[in-house]
Amino acid sequence: MVKMDEVYYHGAYAVVVWHGRLLTLRKVRGPYKGMLDLPGGGIQAGETPLQALKRELQEEIGCTLSTVHHLGEKAHQTVYQQKLFHHQASLYVVTLKEKRLDNIFSQDKAEASDLVWLPLKETESKEPITFIVQAGIAYVKEG
Repeated sequence: MVKMDEVYYHGAYAVVVWHGRLLTLRKVRGPYKGMLDLPGGGIQAGETPLQALKRELQEEIGCTLSTVHHLGEKAHQTVYQQKLFHHQASLYVVTLKEKRLDNIFSQDKAEASDLVWLPLKETESKEPITFIVQAGIAYVKEG
């Protein structure tokens, strides 16, 4: 058996619910290309997960955190570019300072092509979703 190179990635992600819908972004690159993902991303050297989350929300959707609550951690493994990709996700439920969220959009088209409000009342998504979105939906539905 051939041993694969391994990549370790830690990111911070926002669970934003507005009018019964979950905020997601369609990824345009990386191991989750074409899938819906939560806003957020990689933690850079010297950053805390919360600092990374604040930066990522500003970069990706141009929004600012108002309140934040750490939900927990989720881990996932997948193969990407012939490497074993270990992904650790820090999940936070957040509210944003912006009061109207119907007019926000993906600010970073190199990361995400569009913003999708995923209805939480549907039992299954018609779109492919990442393990991060699955975890966010589970946290919201569990209350």
